[in-house]
Amino acid sequence: MGRKKPSSESTPENTPKTTKEWIQVIVALIAAIATIAAALIAIIPVLMGDPPATLTTPTVSIPSTSTQAQNTLTGKMPPTNSDQFSVTQFYKPTQHMGDRGDINISGVGNSNNPILFTYSAYGNGPHEWDYKYVNKEINPNPARFAGIMFIDSAGPGGTDPNNGFDLSAYKTIKWEARSIQDSVDVKFVIGGVTWVWDEQTKERVSAPYPDSIKSSILMCEPTLTAEWQSFEYDISGFTPDMLQHVVGVFGWTIDWGDNNIISITNPDASIVPENPRNLIIEIRNIYYDKAAIANSARKNCGS
Repeated sequence: MGRKKPSSESTPENTPKTTKEWIQVIVALIAAIATIAAALIAIIPVLMGDPPATLTTPTVSIPSTSTQAQNTLTGKMPPTNSDQFSVTQFYKPTQHMGDRGDINISGVGNSNNPILFTYSAYGNGPHEWDYKYVNKEINPNPARFAGIMFIDSAGPGGTDPNNGFDLSAYKTIKWEARSIQDSVDVKFVIGGVTWVWDEQTKERVSAPYPDSIKSSILMCEPTLTAEWQSFEYDISGFTPDMLQHVVGVFGWTIDWGDNNIISITNPDASIVPENPRNLIIEIRNIYYDKAAIANSARKNCGS
């Protein structure tokens, strides 16, 4: 008998993959690469030590209203017998941002009793910012900034159906500020209270009763000194819908980088300030005014 010819059937080990199987392999590889990329994107800003450009809001677990309902919200009407709307009469500095444990407040905000804000830049928690969670785990590192937003609700801004005023009749925001002890670089902001943290999912969700100013607006970033400075910010160009439900009526942020506070990374990867110090500012007489800025050439704040 002659020798048998080798079988033409391939064994499982050397069976070539079909086109469908190759596609499945490629799809699996792409999914793995996307997962790794997402993790890197989330953690790189934290490792680089850069605070977020946007503001954050306190946390709450609450369902969102429909987008249509959010777009039609109208706030409470302010008193009609005055051309000025006193922010400190109707709003309070209760929304803390960044390294909340570093913030202390006293005073009421008028000429005789300005509000005194002390930011002790040590990086103490709790921390409320865009990177509070990384991969759904609490991020222990400091935000490297702190801030305050004036809101008119006891809970987080944007979660109370009765929060917000309709300030569409006003054209200018006015206030006075100074620093105590050393000069302080500060950013003055309005609006942007549109989301909250859902503590169950560790994700950002839309606030059910959000700010009509959809993104935080930087009014100016002066260097405050011991002398009182007067500021005005022109809002006459805002469309009425931007001001019909103002939740974050006025706020400020102070960050390490602007004030030459250097962050260092310890061997355990924790981040701390190399040269912590107190940054102290006072603010008073915060008003929305129906009168436009007299000097039309000056549209941003400044004395």
